[in-house]
Amino acid sequence: KRFLHAVVASNYQFLYEESKTTKTPATSEMDVEGIFSQKVPSDSTSGKRSVVLTATGNLASSKAFSLWPLETALCNSAATKGCDNGIHYAWPELGGPIRPVTDEATQSMIVDGIDCGKMSLEDALEGEMQVLVQAPSYLMVPKYMESYLRKGLQGAFLI
Repeated sequence: KRFLHAVVASNYQFLYEESKTTKTPATSEMDVEGIFSQKVPSDSTSGKRSVVLTATGNLASSKAFSLWPLETALCNSAATKGCDNGIHYAWPELGGPIRPVTDEATQSMIVDGIDCGKMSLEDALEGEMQVLVQAPSYLMVPKYMESYLRKGLQGAFLI
């Protein structure tokens, strides 16, 4: 829900997978574990989550596929309190690319839902930056289907 809301609020901007491009550092060159472990509570019942490097705007070198994280509700109780959909996002506070751990300068990262009030996911979608997405699974939508998807979303949501 959070990702869909951010897409709609950002005037239907999408995330594009970057981890297969040669220009950007691979997630193995980034302190992915450190970024999420410092701010996202660890839960052994949450299962395996993979991390994918994505980009927004003109920073996306390849827009062959847009990436849509799929949630799995993980609840400690029947109430929504204590639920984790298994999806988290992180991006540089100042925008732009995420620096590899070999870079000596530290980079302040924002984790969606944790660093509330600094910048929202829709702000990240509207910007020019790389975004780490941690999720149990993903759906990749080919570029040729994007116009149909955007049109369908625009018809389904009124802001």
